[in-house]
Amino acid sequence: PLLGGWAAGVATAVDHSTWVRLLASACAAVLAEVVSLPIDVAKTRSQLDAEVESSLGGLWKCLHQIAAEGGIGALWSGIVPAVLRQVCYTSLCMMLYEPAKACLSDSFGLESGALQGFLAGAVSGAIAIAVCNPVDVLKTQMQKRPEEQIGEGMLGTAARIWERDGPAGFWAGAGPNVGRSSLSSAAELGSYDQAEVLLAAAIGAGALAQLGASAAAALLSAAACSPADVLKTRLMGTAGNGSGRDADSGVLEVAQRTLDEEGIGAFYAGFLPLCLRKVVWCGTFFVSYEWLLTTGSSL
Repeated sequence: PLLGGWAAGVATAVDHSTWVRLLASACAAVLAEVVSLPIDVAKTRSQLDAEVESSLGGLWKCLHQIAAEGGIGALWSGIVPAVLRQVCYTSLCMMLYEPAKACLSDSFGLESGALQGFLAGAVSGAIAIAVCNPVDVLKTQMQKRPEEQIGEGMLGTAARIWERDGPAGFWAGAGPNVGRSSLSSAAELGSYDQAEVLLAAAIGAGALAQLGASAAAALLSAAACSPADVLKTRLMGTAGNGSGRDADSGVLEVAQRTLDEEGIGAFYAGFLPLCLRKVVWCGTFFVSYEWLLTTGSSL
């Protein structure tokens, strides 16, 4: 019944509106990623380097240091895998979201509401990121220390990972990445839907309600997924290192060592840049996505 409900959801949802959602989400994701990537680069650096301050001043200092060491272009390190990741992940996630809600409604009787949105977002995010983990590894590797990868490029980074770790290297951090993306999508998509409805009723539908809902979704998502995001980044950061200490470690082992050596605060390393990145990303994505969706649906 569950698979039948999912198949029925996909069959009823794959029509003109599905392709519009796919294209709208892809275009909106590219724009959001380009706008917010410098903050993501600083977030990645702060999660990998305990000496980077997780504060507004520390964020600015980190951005300035990255630009000073690698040039202004270093702030967009990993732009190619980052855009590929977002186009693949976000498009697939948004395309699966409505069928997932239809499946939950048909198979479990869950009608429209917060629980349906959260569960549909979690399932969609988990499936989408499971497919896209290799490009996430490439992005993290290219952001880790941009000045060390000068001239290597995406293909060179992929070759290094393959040579040292084999295919398994591209699935480094897959466990926490699936957990993180599941939580993130559940929080973002589920809370955005509910917040937009509430704000539209209070201040009227439009860009302002979308921005407010985006901010709420971003903050909830950051709070929910930060620990998994830190573990994911650290595990992916060891891909291609061969002898890296975390390369052969499990998620629980890395989590325990992080807790023992750095304390519980380490699971929220880079939390400020994570929040800022999500607020900027979600605001850019949802407003442009809604506009593109409305425009595309009228064609």
